Amino acid sequence: MLLRRSETEIMDALWSSKEPLSSAALIEAIPQRRWKERSIFAILDGLLKKEMIYEAGFVRRGKTIARTFAPTMTYSEFIAKQVSEAGALYKPTLPGLMSAFFDKEDVTEETLKELEDMIAEKKDEIGK
Repeated sequence: MLLRRSETEIMDALWSSKEPLSSAALIEAIPQRRWKERSIFAILDGLLKKEMIYEAGFVRRGKTIARTFAPTMTYSEFIAKQVSEAGALYKPTLPGLMSAFFDKEDVTEETLKELEDMIAEKKDEIGK
């Protein structure tokens, strides 16, 4: 699923927030952009249709009540989905991806332990 630049900026703000955000809070979170209110609503509607965000609730802002939005998946889940939706010709294998990540210098003993724990958990899950 491809995201436009404006959609990516909104998703980045939502991924980095610890709580759901209203359209006004999103505008404040991305000060380098000057969105008009109707533009932000169109972008949010597009993200709702793509099932990237959901309506998380409402918040009172002055005299009005505004919807708040939250991502439907984490950034890591989004990247994994991007890879899994890649065309069959270019679709990498999980071992191939892991190998590419292991070439990075930031792989630590702690990272490897975390991966081993995840693999052990998945083995237990499959074995049941």
